[in-house]
Parts: sequence; structure tokens; C-alpha cells
Amino acid sequence: MEIVPVILLFCMWNMVSALRCFQCYMVEKPYYFQDGLSSLTCNDFDYSNKFIVECPSSTFCYKRTARTHFYGKEFIREARGCAPQEYVGQKYDDFLGFSEERYVVKDAYKSECVAREGFGLRLTESADCFCNSDLCNSGDQLKISSIYSYLCFVVVLCRWFSF
Repeated sequence: MEIVPVILLFCMWNMVSALRCFQCYMVEKPYYFQDGLSSLTCNDFDYSNKFIVECPSSTFCYKRTARTHFYGKEFIREARGCAPQEYVGQKYDDFLGFSEERYVVKDAYKSECVAREGFGLRLTESADCFCNSDLCNSGDQLKISSIYSYLCFVVVLCRWFSF
């Protein structure tokens, strides 16, 4: 019976920790480098820990795939990371004046892929995919860690109350 609280604690930790996503960019720095974060390109993506980041201001991961047709050749580029969901703006209060306002827009995305067609001489097609579980933006496998966490929690609760 002493093992149940340990399992319950593990399941709760899985449910409340920040979302983790794979992060890599289409091009190398200095062209795309933000806030001192990793500048690893997706050309070198290998599912290792060096590509994993925590997303404290996001509830979704994304993967963008862009296909460019240029002089009869196809070039495929990818980017992965935390979906931008943090609103940063100003609010006004009669007593305090202007102040900064920050919050996460939780309903900014749906778990889906959205395709966009290109235009012009260099036709570029892109697809933006959004998902909301840990490391779900790997691209070639379905991650079910969120479902696992909830299922684990329910199983432990059932065992806890069925003694």
C-alpha cells in the first residue's frame, strides 16, 4: 500500500510539469537566433536531448515543413519548437497608468496540420502542425504521454480507493 502514493506523485508530476518540445531551426544562426536559445538546425535533428526544450509559455508544440521547388529541384526545410502563445501588451489603469500585461492564449491553436500553398516564381508549400503533448513534434511518431499521464492517474486512484 505504500507504493501507491509514490506512483500517484509520479503521475501528478507528469501532469503538471511544463510541456517539452523538440526545437530546431530551418537555418543556422545568426539568421535565426532568439533569446540565446539553441540554434541547432533541423538538418541535424536526431531526437536527442540537445533538441529538447521546456515551453513554460506554451501549451502546444509545432512542426513547420516547407517545400520549395526551384529550378526543377525540391528543397525541404523543417522547423520545430514551442508554439508562440504568450500575449505581451499594455493595459491601462486610471490609478496606476500603463503596465505590461502577459498571459498565455490557451486556445490559439488546435491539434492539427494546416497546409499553405505558395505563390510566385519560387513556389513554396508549407504545412504547420500543432500538437499538445510532450515531444509530440518529432514528426514521425505519435506521442501519447499526456494520455498516459491521465490514465496512470486514474489507475492509481482506482487502486487507492479499492483497498
